[in-house]
Amino acid sequence: MKYFLSSFLVLLSLNAMAQNKSPEVPPRLSQEVKNLGGNENLLKLSKEISPDKKIRVVQKRLVPRENRIELGLRYGQKFGGDSYLQTQSYQFNFEYHINPRWSAGLIYSDYGSQLSPEGSRVFKEAISAFNAGGGLSSFPNIDAPQNSLLAQVQFYPIYGKINFLDKNIIQFDMSLILGGGQITLASGNSSLLSTGLGFGIWISNRVSTRLEVRYESYQDKDVIYDTKRDLNTVGGFLGVGILL
Repeated sequence: MKYFLSSFLVLLSLNAMAQNKSPEVPPRLSQEVKNLGGNENLLKLSKEISPDKKIRVVQKRLVPRENRIELGLRYGQKFGGDSYLQTQSYQFNFEYHINPRWSAGLIYSDYGSQLSPEGSRVFKEAISAFNAGGGLSSFPNIDAPQNSLLAQVQFYPIYGKINFLDKNIIQFDMSLILGGGQITLASGNSSLLSTGLGFGIWISNRVSTRLEVRYESYQDKDVIYDTKRDLNTVGGFLGVGILL
């Protein structure tokens, strides 16, 4: 009886140990759990569901711009070109938005110019030389722009939204600009070519602010020697637009 009771207690202990032992995890399942942290299984699953398609989430623009007209007013400053002049301009813009990607427009610019520090120095020297009997040969070439009319096309490849201090969501867009037209100088008219980049922020569904950087090319004329030269300028413009 004593040996039987001892054997029974041993078997009972072994059975309890077997029940408390954790089941062994299959190697394949263990590997899958480890891979889940690297999203390898999720990536494989998405490829199996739709192998020939790309999945992405794109939010629509806050401001609808299909078949819309925009009127704008901008101020600009020219850099480069004639080193003897400092030129500013006011622009009046008419823009027709065909769709959110494309627009076509007209820009009328009214220019105002003044002598740069280098231009003032050269002219003072030329006047002194003229008064001393040196003639007009020492006067520099200046052909100030008066106004211009430009037709342009804009393509908007990038747009997005900005969280402004957790107060408002503001839409922005970037554009590529290509234009051509005519500029009126003191000596007459000349062809004008323009390319540039634009960045716009929509304050509301109707009002936007816009910053543009443009490269412009045209020819001016030396009225004394009756010769032409190519001018390449860079302009910076800042303004506001109203969407009708």
